[in-house]
Amino acid sequence: MDPQHAPTATNTDPSPEDVEHAAASRKAAWRLLPILCLVYFMAFVDRTNVGLAKTSLEADVGISAAAFGAGAGIFFLSYAFLEVPSNLIMHRVGPRRWITRIAVTWGTLCACMMFVQDDITFYIVRFLLGAAEAGLYPALMYVVTVWFAQQQRATIVGIIYFAVCAGLTLGGPMGGALMELDGLAGMYGWQWMFLVEGALTVVVAYFVYRLVPDKPDDAPWLTEREAQLLNERAVVRTAPAHNKLRGNWKIAFARPFIIALSLIYFANQINSVVIQYNFPSIVESVHVEGSFLIGLVSGSVGIGSFIGVLVIPWIQ
Repeated sequence: MDPQHAPTATNTDPSPEDVEHAAASRKAAWRLLPILCLVYFMAFVDRTNVGLAKTSLEADVGISAAAFGAGAGIFFLSYAFLEVPSNLIMHRVGPRRWITRIAVTWGTLCACMMFVQDDITFYIVRFLLGAAEAGLYPALMYVVTVWFAQQQRATIVGIIYFAVCAGLTLGGPMGGALMELDGLAGMYGWQWMFLVEGALTVVVAYFVYRLVPDKPDDAPWLTEREAQLLNERAVVRTAPAHNKLRGNWKIAFARPFIIALSLIYFANQINSVVIQYNFPSIVESVHVEGSFLIGLVSGSVGIGSFIGVLVIPWIQ
């Protein structure tokens, strides 16, 4: 064979450094992704469980359909308004502390939904819940950029999005089962649902604080060499200067690409939110009986999303 056309190791085989980096990335993924997926799973469960309680809230505390729609939507008012400020604070204090803070406050406020007595208290708790949860998704994405190389990120984000699918699919039957506790200890089923799911979120927050280091250098389960490789391939500045933080607003709004992506995501979320919050009552209206069965049928809307999560990240 002509030596000019003979295959070479440099063209076909990964370098020893590539092999080391791949091994370090796998170790990081196995350590980080379960807890990141779990906290995002609970975010979607706690965000959308109010849809299961719609009929009960109307019957037990007199919250009308119009008031329910306003209260469900007001979550996103505070959530959207505080998303960027929350993200900027996260850069200052670190993702571990900030994600923990987010989970503790939103879990506590989710549990506080059990004390809703009328339209006003419903609006207040939903508004505060949105404020508490603001910044979670950017913080999770920041963790991905700190730990993983650019070519790995689409796959890692796709894995995290499994939590969304799981939340949509399993959150319904999970909440429905808890609502079957109606009457236990003199509490309504929807009160049990908010209390238990909020408490579970606070427990998850504890594990975030214990198990998610801010950066590879802080991970006791990595060798110095592994941390170095992850840092080099990620190439992320973990402590931006204050003047760069102040400039992020202008930079973001000056890029048409970012505005276009925001509008696409906005349109997507309108459809998604309407389904998440209203599908349980639609299911109930066609004479499906029992909280658990209503939750189970409602959760079926999340099954199709698994297909997109499986396919799209691996196309990148």
